[in-house]
Amino acid sequence: MFDRQTIHAEPVTLANYATYIQDAANRYQNEIWGRTRYGQAKRRVREYYFGGSQVRRTLLGAPVPAYVMFVTDGGTWGDVPETVEQVRSSSYEALFWQFMAIGGKVDSPRPQKFEGRRRPAGRREFQLLEGLDDLGNRYVDNADFFAVQDLGKMTDEELYELLMTEYPGWLTQARAKGLLPISA
Repeated sequence: MFDRQTIHAEPVTLANYATYIQDAANRYQNEIWGRTRYGQAKRRVREYYFGGSQVRRTLLGAPVPAYVMFVTDGGTWGDVPETVEQVRSSSYEALFWQFMAIGGKVDSPRPQKFEGRRRPAGRREFQLLEGLDDLGNRYVDNADFFAVQDLGKMTDEELYELLMTEYPGWLTQARAKGLLPISA
């Protein structure tokens, strides 16, 4: 969970999935609500899976990939350069980012492209995430983005299709470039 800080919350399980979000919001309500920091959250993910979050321009392979669902209902505040660098550096690691924007601030399924250095202004709250999907100067394309107004109006199949749009291609590319072992 993240907002102005990050919290390593308990995992989602079959026993708690139905109430997980509401339970977590209640449990951490005084700790996380504030100004969202994407870069800080990405840094913590990289530290968890790869032991560090420094700038990386050399390969750090792994026996299995990390698929990270990065779900947010708001844009980032003030940490765009760190956010961009965390995605660029993680392209040298066996890590795939699936960005999913949800809720009332979503005003189109694919907002305009953006690769700026400051927080986007205006109605397009998720332009940075869209820009990260198409970010240049990466070792592999390690990110995808989609936005939905209401997850409750989607079928499981529709959601799965969105979650898997670019991931299979990333797996192939990551294996070919040495981030993951070639499978038998």
